[in-house]
Amino acid sequence: MLVNSQNYRTVWMQDSSVYLINQQLLPHKFEIYQAKNHLETADAIKTMIVRGAPAIGATGAFGGSACDRRNRGFWGCAGCFGIYRQRF
Repeated sequence: MLVNSQNYRTVWMQDSSVYLINQQLLPHKFEIYQAKNHLETADAIKTMIVRGAPAIGATGAFGGSACDRRNRGFWGCAGCFGIYRQRF
């Protein structure tokens, strides 16, 4: 998406945060939402900050990756996926 001559993706990960275009505000306002952990990422999906199957899938994958980075491996974040299930 091109906004003010700058290209943006719908969702991307930088360091351990997931960044999303807040689609609740479009088309009247453009704002980037920062999900700082897997719980905020799950809430962004649930509250429809991100919309559309491809973007939702990417957001979920980035949220899982953020959890993995914090917990240093899949087994450390197995509980994160249980929390994802409870959130939905």
